[in-house]
Amino acid sequence: MSRDSLEVAQPLSPRDRVTSIDMLRGFALFGILLVNIKVFARVGALPDRGPLEYWTAVLLDAKFYTLFLFLFGYGVAGQLSRLNTVWPLRRRLALLLVIGVLHGVLLWEGDILTAYAVIGFLLLAMRGVTTRRALRRAGWLYGLSLLLLGALTFARGFDTTDPVRAAQQTADAFNAPAASVIATRAVSYAGSTATLVLLLLPVLLGTMLLGLAAGRANLFTSGALTPARSRRIALTGLGIGLPVTAVWTWLWPGQGEGAGAFIEQATAPLITAGYVALLLLAWDTAPGRRVLSALVPLGRLSLTSYLTQSLLCAFLFTGYGLALGGELTSPAVLGVAVAIYLAQLAGSHLYLRWFRIGPAEWLLRSFTYLRAQPLRTPGTRPAPQRVR
Repeated sequence: MSRDSLEVAQPLSPRDRVTSIDMLRGFALFGILLVNIKVFARVGALPDRGPLEYWTAVLLDAKFYTLFLFLFGYGVAGQLSRLNTVWPLRRRLALLLVIGVLHGVLLWEGDILTAYAVIGFLLLAMRGVTTRRALRRAGWLYGLSLLLLGALTFARGFDTTDPVRAAQQTADAFNAPAASVIATRAVSYAGSTATLVLLLLPVLLGTMLLGLAAGRANLFTSGALTPARSRRIALTGLGIGLPVTAVWTWLWPGQGEGAGAFIEQATAPLITAGYVALLLLAWDTAPGRRVLSALVPLGRLSLTSYLTQSLLCAFLFTGYGLALGGELTSPAVLGVAVAIYLAQLAGSHLYLRWFRIGPAEWLLRSFTYLRAQPLRTPGTRPAPQRVR
């Protein structure tokens, strides 16, 4: 028997299982970047919607913010179990809302932090609900969201807007001088946030409720997700979600609104659950854990990394910097995304040699508890210089 097989047979420690949550966050950041950078780069401004665009829509769109919503609810459950009062979490959400507004106006009109904060306040208002009732409400909210999206699809019909012309007009607006970019982004951010919160409120809250229920059950640390259960989840989620999304996207390629939004929301939880199950199956093996451990530091810096991605993309693709929006093909944009992600992976490993948490996480945590949190890793302060 090989050494690897002996290592796989050993049960994971509680620390390994907690670390798997950071691994999932690190993985989700890559998906978020791949989805967001297409909009930053205004890929639709070029008539090159080929296989890469198709598979990006099938495999990525709406899957990773679903995972982050779930993990957000999971984290809230853990924080509620450790706190005697809910006020620290309210302060945390209030600051997250401020960060989200600044992020949306200055860097990325598709900001999701604002919605997280708003939905988070609703989640705190429902914190007394039992786990069973939370699951039931999540199901009802999910069904309601699909009904609303279905009604909107049939009310609006299928969108006939020329995507190339619309994307080029948007690219021109964001390639303007910085002041004009901020004005354009503020209007776009207000519209997209209102649509996100009002139209997708049920599914966003439902996904957070699922995370809250999972957190109360310690889903990732209790050992409840056995390899057999993970395999069933992966086969069910991906076996149903991917074929339906692939066929629908082939017949109707417009993602993100109308018919595309309906199928995204209908299948995203299934596909996301399948991804998570596959990752956890790999994490339960020694070789898989060695590979996926590279994602853990980035997951620990998830908020800082998310904001940094937006900063880099805004510099590359808008009038803030190089103004490359609408200029690069899909393969080139994919290459840029991979380069940014690899740089973030390397940077996160180096950063955590000296620091405990990222600057955005430090600010959020310090405001949450109303006291400055330790930032440096113990023993990393430079030795004082002798005066001669």
